[in-house]
Amino acid sequence: AAGVIERDDEVDRFGLYVIRQLNVSIRQGVFKETLLDPQDVLGYTLVMRTLQRIADHSSRICEQVLSSEAPLRKVAVGKLVTMGEFSLNMVDSAMLSLFKRDHVGADLLFERKKQFFEMAKSVRESLDLRQAPDDSYSVQVTLESLGRIVEYAGDIAEVVLNLTIERVVKQE
Repeated sequence: AAGVIERDDEVDRFGLYVIRQLNVSIRQGVFKETLLDPQDVLGYTLVMRTLQRIADHSSRICEQVLSSEAPLRKVAVGKLVTMGEFSLNMVDSAMLSLFKRDHVGADLLFERKKQFFEMAKSVRESLDLRQAPDDSYSVQVTLESLGRIVEYAGDIAEVVLNLTIERVVKQE
């Protein structure tokens, strides 16, 4: 957990570096010699900012783990791990769609996003947090952060759709 929190600052620094490089590329007209379109810069900037926010929420989850006075019940941990894996898979899928410029893959993420929130509701109900008040805050904070990460994966998918819309329209 401490390592994830430490890497959050590295993600922020890397994000600023990427954005600086994109700005320099615009000013120097590098796009004339590359496959990258200047309009794509906004999309990549948004993705970088989104990745920074994902790192912030990952760090928030780890801070919650480190500050907990008592361990969560095993059943709660198991369900949160499953939700965490789901959210990580969403981010991976969103980034893969970005790298491949895959609008179909990006579009599928919106259905999976709905699935995540249905699962989160089910987890809240199944854990009956009123019966385990010590778990309640940790579970709520973790699910909230995982939900934000899934929302951010959706934001990346939206960028992919924006980057590919012109090509898709031409093909159709």
